Amino acid sequence: MTLDYDGSFIALSKALHGVEEKEIAAHELGHCEYCGTYNRYSPFDISAKAERRADKWAYHKLVPPGELREAFKMGVVEAWELAERFEVSDEFMVRALEYYRGVGVL
Repeated sequence: MTLDYDGSFIALSKALHGVEEKEIAAHELGHCEYCGTYNRYSPFDISAKAERRADKWAYHKLVPPGELREAFKMGVVEAWELAERFEVSDEFMVRALEYYRGVGVL
């Protein structure tokens, strides 16, 4: 969870470990970097937009496009291979690849 109250604060569960913790921390940092917090009780805040922006930041931080292109050039093209290379989960890598394809990076 990210809170914006006189500065940004991130709270992570103690139950998180390894790759899961890394991915969630990157997503929450994305909220801070994009000033993408929102009031879930406000009808004017669009939570989906803030979540997309946080995901985008996480993808760029954990799977930088330039490094991804280099991996492709070296023949690493399967999502599971790329996930291992970038030390992220298979699910995160699939979402990152879908995002990059959607915005024309790949």
